Amino acid sequence: MRRHPSRVSHLVMFVNSPNFDSSFYEKHTQEHWRNYASEDRKKTLDESLEKLGNVKVYNDFPTWYKVNRPRFWKDYSIDVLPLFDGIKPNYSVLEHLILDVFNECDSTPYLSEVKFSASHHG
Repeated sequence: MRRHPSRVSHLVMFVNSPNFDSSFYEKHTQEHWRNYASEDRKKTLDESLEKLGNVKVYNDFPTWYKVNRPRFWKDYSIDVLPLFDGIKPNYSVLEHLILDVFNECDSTPYLSEVKFSASHHG
């Protein structure tokens, strides 16, 4: 978008961090989780993560996402697996994005240019 602004009319971002560097991202997500998640959500996530074992987001995304529901869904009892019906994740691309590409993404210098057109719904 920054390289070819004439080719972009709008940019839609949601549930996005302005910086995916692991130290920045982890610090802010953990702080938000500590301050805003209910004790029940925290307890449920901790118990689910114990059962998860060594599954990484880029090895088995549907399972990882199911276990991490309390982080992403206020009603974490929802069955998220149907969201993945018919989808075959390309795990090598996902791993590359998570471990290499996202760590280099930093849009914080451009945040002052962002014009928000929708309200935040927490």
